[in-house]
Amino acid sequence: MADLFSLALDKADKGIIIIDSDQNIVFWNKYIERISHRSASVSLHRNLKNVVGIFSASLYQSALNAVLINNQSRFFSSKLHKAFILPENSEYVEIRQNMKIEPITFDNSVYALIQIEDITNEVSREHKLTSLLSELQKGYEEVKESEKVSKTLAETDSLTGLYNRYFITQKINELLNNKENFSSFSLFFVDLDGFKSINDTYGHDIGDAVLTKIGEKLQSVIKEEDVVSRIGGDEFVLLCRSNDKRKLSAFVENLMVKISKPFKVDELTICITASIGIYIITDDISSIAEVVKKADLAMYEAKKQGKNRFIFYN
Repeated sequence: MADLFSLALDKADKGIIIIDSDQNIVFWNKYIERISHRSASVSLHRNLKNVVGIFSASLYQSALNAVLINNQSRFFSSKLHKAFILPENSEYVEIRQNMKIEPITFDNSVYALIQIEDITNEVSREHKLTSLLSELQKGYEEVKESEKVSKTLAETDSLTGLYNRYFITQKINELLNNKENFSSFSLFFVDLDGFKSINDTYGHDIGDAVLTKIGEKLQSVIKEEDVVSRIGGDEFVLLCRSNDKRKLSAFVENLMVKISKPFKVDELTICITASIGIYIITDDISSIAEVVKKADLAMYEAKKQGKNRFIFYN
């Protein structure tokens, strides 16, 4: 049974270390081996602080003592501590990890369960979203103040001919000022799966042609009262006049079939899918950023669950 539990912990999608009351390592799972570049064979039965030097710091020693002696739990956030388990002499400054330490009692002995979760992708996505929201607002303000830019150019994406991020921001802003109609809309955040590899493999001219084709597909399935825009890169936003989850599900299923249908660019056959986040807008929304962020979070969850799917924000 012990071997079964060890196999199960080795399958966990997070790092797991177990130490005894003397802080000697009694378990070191496969995930920890991968992120530390230290095998279990050279880590087991050694003192934790001699294997991972960061644990010799007084802050972490105090935490381990609180767990092993006082039966308390401790949590360390990446926002303050960045990362905990890295390869020796590493300079992976972009890695972000959360750490949770909990007490375990077994056969009258106390152990500490140390869990390391890599949240680098989530932090990166948050930074990207913050930048996107900032640019959305900046673009809106700059274009609004510029009297020299024609209305058509200001509202149109030059590559695909769809509306651009300024227009969709303006449209959402108008809805915010009309609460009576706002809750009858939903926002779709569409992100293409694997588009970067198409750009890297075939070049940006092919990539641009793919984006244009996807824009045409999106435009072909929306209703007259709906709006589709390209807000940058391989990201599109649809504003749909519906809050019926059943109807929206049927619509997005048809949309995903349309996107995934292979098409020709020059002599190439392109196959691509999309991850889509959907937010059914509610009356308590107070900002453009909140609307976009909730749809984006749902889209990111679709990516995490395997891509080529849609998720409603909950």
